[in-house]
Order: sequence, then structure tokens, then C-alpha cells
Amino acid sequence: MKVLLAHPGTQYAFRLAAELDAQGLLFRFVTGIAFDEKSQWMSRLPASWRRKVSNRILSLPHFASRVRTIPMVEIKALLRLRLGGDMERILGDRNEDFQRRIPQEDIDRCDVVIGFDTSSWILAERARQAGKPFVLDQSIGHPRGKHFLFTQLRERYPDWAEDISVKPAYLLEREDAEYELAQRIVVASTFTKNSLSQFGIGEEKIRINPYGVSDSFFIERNDHSGTRPIRFLCLGTVGARKGSPFLQEVWSDGNFQASGAEVWFAGPATEKVKDLIQPTQGFVYQGRVSHREIPELLGKCDCLLFPSFYEGFGQVILEAMAAGLAVITTENTAGPDIIEHGVDGLLFQAGDAVGLKQLLDRVLTRPEDVKRMGARAREKARTFTWARYGATWNTILQELNRERQ
Repeated sequence: MKVLLAHPGTQYAFRLAAELDAQGLLFRFVTGIAFDEKSQWMSRLPASWRRKVSNRILSLPHFASRVRTIPMVEIKALLRLRLGGDMERILGDRNEDFQRRIPQEDIDRCDVVIGFDTSSWILAERARQAGKPFVLDQSIGHPRGKHFLFTQLRERYPDWAEDISVKPAYLLEREDAEYELAQRIVVASTFTKNSLSQFGIGEEKIRINPYGVSDSFFIERNDHSGTRPIRFLCLGTVGARKGSPFLQEVWSDGNFQASGAEVWFAGPATEKVKDLIQPTQGFVYQGRVSHREIPELLGKCDCLLFPSFYEGFGQVILEAMAAGLAVITTENTAGPDIIEHGVDGLLFQAGDAVGLKQLLDRVLTRPEDVKRMGARAREKARTFTWARYGATWNTILQELNRERQ
């Protein structure tokens, strides 16, 4: 089977390309910008520059024949974003241009096409016309559910909502077309699957395949018990969707700052949001961190707080578990798929202030639970390998191939 994989940006497409290649399935990976890890000039690249492009580096045995780049589409979009244009429109334009530039030859020569949500409505139609099955990789819950939630969050937390953009109707219609044209939709969590089903997408075409975690996150931990108060970490964009203002409300109402515990925010934040972080309450902004710096940061903390309102997965959950941290997260993430409540982590309903307050109190008054759950979380994370992720993709594609024969 020959697979054409297409994504104009990054997300998990580069990892999927590598795993499809390991399974002997990758025919072509079409993307905006990609770098061959084994190329001579990459070895000469300064470490600081290499970190900036780390999510676009691939190590494939036959990079030149497997990867096709369309760099100007991505460069144009990045420049427009830097100039401050409307993000939804800019990415929508990029995605349309990218799909139209994928060579027809690549579609004709493959057996199946894989595309990603928001960047596949044209590609899916081209695959249909060529008689090729189309598989959609859905990275987050249904956009109409997200649209409804984002509208509420903008009203509830207007000062924190700069990371939230409400999609115009024409972009939602494009995603509707992707669902209609897909023979399979692959999601990373039950929450995402349920959100699609809620909007009428048949469960028979949806398959769940959780992401994996890299070996670099299985770090050796130092025992900080008794030497300092518990340190929580919130990893990812600081803003309304990730539950940052909600967490500060619950923390202040519960007077948890009296425990001496700290909550570290690490991730992108606007200048306005940075000013809203409350250092007097024990909140500390650590700045933006690169993916390679995350393991070291996790080693300095005891518990991941991830009170997100809407996720497709929440990769930081699995990364924190691999590092031996207990995790507190919502049911609107992959939490229910990878965490057994009270055993290797803690779960609560998104937006449930009483529920979160109870869990914070449990962690702060029973620190031995944090250590125990962290150790079990690490063992659970070992079962979520990227090789398993690739093998499950293989199973999904072979199943689809058998149905077509």
C-alpha cells in the first residue's frame, strides 16, 4: 500500500510520516517546509537555529524521494502572520493554496490519501475524483462544538481570550466537507470522537489512535518531598481555552496560596495575559519553552495541572506522565483514555470549580499520593509508544483496503 500524506504545517504530521515510513507505507509526504536531519548543512546549523526548526526536521532513509515541500506557501503565511493579519483567514488561505499545489501525479500514484482537518477539503475532493480513499486525521474536537465553547469563553474571560478565535461560517463549511468525503476519520481521544458523533458524524467511520511519547521524556527524577512545597506546572499556551483564568479563580477561592505551593505557567502568552498572572497568589510565569527544554522543566515540578476546556488530545499529559508527574486534567482531553482516576492521575469535569478544588486539596494534603501516582503514571506512559501509534495506523489502513477489495 502506498500512502500520500499531506499537511502544510506541522502538528503531528512529521511524526506520522516517520511512523508510516517505518511501517513501509509512506509513498509521499507533502508539506510546506521540511529539513533532512542527515543533510550536511543541518549538521552545521547552530544549535539555536536547529531548536527553532526542530518540529520540521525528519530523519527518513529516503528523504529526497519521500518528501515534497512547497515552501513558499508556508513562508507567505508566516510573513502575513508576523505582520499581524487575521490568523483564521491567513491559515485558511494557506491551506487552500497548499492543496491546489499538490501534484496530481502524487494522487494518481498512491493507494490512499491522508489529510488533516482544516487543510483537506480540496484534497479530499481530488482524491474522490481520482478514485482514491481519503482518511482524515482530526486533531481536535468538532469545530462547531469548539465554536460554541469559544464564544462562551470570550464572554466569560474577555481579557484572557486573545488566544481564542471564532471561525467564520465558510471555514466551518470547509470542515463539514472534509467529514463528508472521508472514508475514515482518525482521532486521538474518545472526547474528540464523541464531539464528532454529537454533530452527526457516524461512529462507524471513526477510529481512535492515541499519540505516543518520546523516550527523552522518561527522565530520572530527584525526590523533592519534604524539601519544598509542591510545585504545579501548567504547560502550553496561557489563556482561556487552556483554563488558565479558571485555575486562578479556583486557586484564589480555595486560599491554596497559604500552602506555599507554586503554580508555574510555561508556554506562549500575550503581554496582556502576562500582566494577569498573579505572582502574589503563587503563580509564576516561566516564559515560552522549546520542546527540547520540556523534560528538564518537568523534572523540577511535581504535578501537571491541565484544566483545558477543549482538546484533541493534550500531548503534555502523556509527556508529564512519562516524566513521573501526577496529572490533574479534565475529561475534555485524552485524560479518560490514558489515566485511571485516583491510580495514575486525577480527572474532573471541565469548568467544575468544586471538583478541581477537591483535587487540589487532595494533592496538597496528601503529598504521598502525588509520588505514588507519578510512579504509576510513568509505567502507564511506557505503553504509549510512537511505534504502537504507527502500527495502529497500519491496522486502520489495512482494514480500509480490505473493505475496498
